Amino acid sequence: MALSLKEGRSLGVSTPFNEALTLLIKARNDQTIQEIHGPEIDYEALERRSK
Repeated sequence: MALSLKEGRSLGVSTPFNEALTLLIKARNDQTIQEIHGPEIDYEALERRSK
């Protein structure tokens, strides 16, 4: 049984694969929104948000 990111955090269990996958999905989503709507992505803000 795989732990979701939220479940892992609530149990104090590390879920590095899920964390990495979540960050990749968020980054891809931000890139798609930028391509559609035009404003540039603030990569420094994205980096801060990922921590």
